[in-house]
Amino acid sequence: RHFREVASATNGTMFVEGTRFQMSRSVDEITDSGPTYGQHTFEVLENILGYDADQIADLAVAGVLE
Repeated sequence: RHFREVASATNGTMFVEGTRFQMSRSVDEITDSGPTYGQHTFEVLENILGYDADQIADLAVAGVLE
């Protein structure tokens, strides 16, 4: 039960890695298949790298972002 089949909004059904071990009182369930490609791009650029809206827009216009 280490790899589990989960429904993905964009990829249909896929296998994801489950927990490596289970404690007696912990929930052993996978709630989603993980983030999609590029899902957090704007948050990373803005909140972690400190880009402002104009810098992000410039990257988008240049075709750097999907």
